[in-house]
Amino acid sequence: NFVQAARDRNRDANLKQAVGRLKPFLRMEMLDVSKALDDQKVGPGGFTEKPVKLAEGRWVLLRLEGIITFNKLSLAERERITTAVTAYRVDQWMTAEREKAKVAKKAPTDAVAAVVNGEEVPRTALVSWLLRYQGQEQLEQVVNRSILLQAAKRLAVDVTEKEADEKLAEMRSKFPNSDGFQGFLIRNNVTERQLRDELRYNLMMQRVAVKDSPITDEDLVRYDVRMIDVPTRSVADAVLKLLAEGKDFAQLALQYCNNQQARQAGGKLKPFIRTELLDVWRAIDDQKLKNGEYTKKPVLLTDNSYVIVKLEDTLPIKDAPKEERDRLTAQLTQYRVDQWLDQQKSAAKISYPTDLSTAIAAGKS
Repeated sequence: NFVQAARDRNRDANLKQAVGRLKPFLRMEMLDVSKALDDQKVGPGGFTEKPVKLAEGRWVLLRLEGIITFNKLSLAERERITTAVTAYRVDQWMTAEREKAKVAKKAPTDAVAAVVNGEEVPRTALVSWLLRYQGQEQLEQVVNRSILLQAAKRLAVDVTEKEADEKLAEMRSKFPNSDGFQGFLIRNNVTERQLRDELRYNLMMQRVAVKDSPITDEDLVRYDVRMIDVPTRSVADAVLKLLAEGKDFAQLALQYCNNQQARQAGGKLKPFIRTELLDVWRAIDDQKLKNGEYTKKPVLLTDNSYVIVKLEDTLPIKDAPKEERDRLTAQLTQYRVDQWLDQQKSAAKISYPTDLSTAIAAGKS
């Protein structure tokens, strides 16, 4: 039995749990799998009678449960698939056209930037295009990098070439095959070298930000809360009066929550770290709630809604699975990066001697 074999023999824990079942996919999304099915002429209900070696080097056996025709899909799914296939075709077309085109790149000092199929592209046109469409963005990136490199030197932080290569390999591994990775580069208009450079820059930024403000177990404490959100202060006061009379918080959430999803959950939120819901955490901290207590005053959130918050429990990160700790650490690291960069830019002395619009005009001349 194929399903039983998938449960017993799969090395991948997720596949084992799903008894080998994959999410339905388009041919282009898993080219090596669809090619194997085609090569071995596997029909619905059949399986590959020869082992299949995938692009990443794994050996697999495949069973084709069925083929879902386009007209059986929902309108939203048809639109999603059409968009995905169109993007794939664009990538294929551009790759093929570039391979056929005769492109001669010129030296940076040359008046002609490139010659494409005999047609010259003036250097001034390139400069004007870059300044107009990417100038401000690239200028800010250069400023950010200058700030980062100054801080990295001051804090003795670096990212080695090996680490940059590993980051690039990690990014490449997220795509099912090399075509998918190349398509990503084309869509984002970057080369592999540029992507590697950006990944190295991001890793250095993370290290600098975390060295300036290390992440502790206290930062990763998760808050398990219930919350009743109401449209006005008067309703919040009425709910607080009922709580003071001994009414159950979860029952009141079922009755009063303005948000339907929260109402169905009895006001229960997914446990969060402080940076995920800062205004809720500040209410807990300001009113010094202990486990089992609720806010005695209505809390006005940043979206102008009033809430009453009950702290069910505080969950130490040491009790969380490694995957959850890694996820929260990565999330908090990105938060620290954004904070650090904003603070550094506010404190830095930055001037722009040449106005960008003047440079654009000069590029056209």
